[in-house]
Amino acid sequence: MKINEVLLKEKRRNPKHPSQKVKTAYEQLLPYHNEDNIYINFTNISKAGVNPISNFDTPVGIYSYPLKEIWKYIKYQENTLSVPYAGDRKYINIFKSNQVMELSNYTHNDLKTDIIKLKTFLKDHNFKDKSILNIIMEGKVEALVKNPGGYLWNITRLISIEIKKNKSQHAWNWIFRNILGYKAISDKKGQGIIHENEKIQAIFFNVTAFKLIGRIRNKVESLRPLFSKYKDINSKSEKEQINILLNYPILFKLIKSPSEEVKEYLVFYFPKYIEYIKNPSEKVQLVAVKKDGMAIWHIKNPSEQAQLAAVKQNWRLINDILKKGIIPSEKVQVAAIISAPSVILNIIEKGITPSARVLFTAIKEDPKLIKILTDKGISIPEPIKIKIVKFNRDAIYWIHNPSEKVQLAAVSQDGYAIQFIENPSEKVQLAAINQNENALNYIKNPSEQVQLTAVNQNGKTLYYIKNPSEKVQLAAVSQNGKAIQYINNPSEKVQLAAINQNRYAIYNIKPKSAITDKVKQLAEKLKNENK
Repeated sequence: MKINEVLLKEKRRNPKHPSQKVKTAYEQLLPYHNEDNIYINFTNISKAGVNPISNFDTPVGIYSYPLKEIWKYIKYQENTLSVPYAGDRKYINIFKSNQVMELSNYTHNDLKTDIIKLKTFLKDHNFKDKSILNIIMEGKVEALVKNPGGYLWNITRLISIEIKKNKSQHAWNWIFRNILGYKAISDKKGQGIIHENEKIQAIFFNVTAFKLIGRIRNKVESLRPLFSKYKDINSKSEKEQINILLNYPILFKLIKSPSEEVKEYLVFYFPKYIEYIKNPSEKVQLVAVKKDGMAIWHIKNPSEQAQLAAVKQNWRLINDILKKGIIPSEKVQVAAIISAPSVILNIIEKGITPSARVLFTAIKEDPKLIKILTDKGISIPEPIKIKIVKFNRDAIYWIHNPSEKVQLAAVSQDGYAIQFIENPSEKVQLAAINQNENALNYIKNPSEQVQLTAVNQNGKTLYYIKNPSEKVQLAAVSQNGKAIQYINNPSEKVQLAAINQNRYAIYNIKPKSAITDKVKQLAEKLKNENK
């Protein structure tokens, strides 16, 4: 027996005895359906364990349905239990657990406590404070569900990618278990946090989190009687065929030349059955994926419109399109990237060179991708850099050695962007000051010309200048007399200039002993003139 596996053995002393007659799966689950803390999952093998491989953007674990909450969605059809996903598998495992953290009960205080744990973990792994803050902020901004549970899910997802890119799904499981101390998580209210296409579900991170109480077969009867009963389905009218399929969609296999309307009805109610339609029309594809984006899995060559409909519903489905060996169009790539900018990395990993529009869309949504893409050897054209910094001043922070042209574009949009530029030229400094004179605060050792430009716009920016020359002092107090408060022991010439601009500036001169008789006389004269 492997670690994280529990074998589920059938025990029947005498299979032929009436008491040992196999009940339907539905009948066997019925006694449990009103109990709290009962979960079921579906497998094709006779064991329940953590699957080390996941095809979804979710942690590895044992995925299940909380029986009480999912019961109203269960239908007994085609001799299997019909649930949103995997209901056609051979076995149903039943287990009980009181160790599940329910996401709808997760509070802001819980999130605050868990973020402290995550920060400590990241600091221990040499992550800088700024990087940690970026991960947490991005986790909240990009979370599909905007509440504490949704934030936790996305923050831990991003951390798992940062610490173990190639095995992030394993790292994600490990973070929940070892850093946060959760053995299992459920989404009984159907918020779609664990996965938006299976809104009600739970995940167990290892087998110690539950007690296995049974395993039953999902398939208990042959389909032959059903097929025999409706063997004349091809002679039925279109309307009759549709009514039959609404109860028994599996009978679609018997229809030799189904009409478009029959196909549309079939996939509207049972989207995954599009896999039984050979070369479905675009209209049929759209009906299926609009009803359930995951129907894209079952379409061999989905049209561009079908791909668009799928990724707009769930951006993660672009990964399934890529797995089919399909190169999604620019429109499809952009649609997915708008929801999740990091998708561009998946696109590049498939050997697809992103267009300028795709690059711009991704970087616009998440500027730090500039550095990530550059580190991967992807060259970002200068026009895109210029366009990006005009859109978002902070983007220049992620550009290594930006050209003067890029720097000018950034500071002309927002002077404060100069704080992210190392050793900016005087030309760039002046552009920043002209956009916002307070940008002087972020310029180390500004030239006299830069200082003069700033104080001529706002005399009080003198506050940011160490040891300003008398020329700069005069310019500052001539613009705003009260700027003299930032000059220690100003000369008489500077004091007079300040008083001439604002007679009340005399109260801002320090020390008071520095005020000359000439300055006092001027102040008094101006006071009398204004009476």
